[in-house]
Amino acid sequence: MSATEKATLHYQNSAIRYTIRRSARRRMVGITIDMQGVRVAAPERMPLEQVVALVNTRARWIAEKYAEFKNRLGPRKRFVSGEEFLYLGRRVSLYEILLIHSPNIPPATSEIGCSSG
Repeated sequence: MSATEKATLHYQNSAIRYTIRRSARRRMVGITIDMQGVRVAAPERMPLEQVVALVNTRARWIAEKYAEFKNRLGPRKRFVSGEEFLYLGRRVSLYEILLIHSPNIPPATSEIGCSSG
């Protein structure tokens, strides 16, 4: 059984939220930075204060890697009707169809599709 806890790392002018996941099988602390954010895996028996202290000793590294990861992602992509993009080496156009009313579909539901051009 693994338990999770939330904590915040304060480094310079930024606050980075992270999740601590406990495991009975884990022997060392691991830090992961990915799409889900900053995650810390820790042994179940390690006191929370010790986990937080260890994360704080790695604050600079975590802040740098977190910033690099956020910059690598870039701004969130907004898909707009008529936009073109590459799919499997072919240029396709995105289009949106607004379904007004159908007995099986709630009103004002939109559907997204693609056409190659």
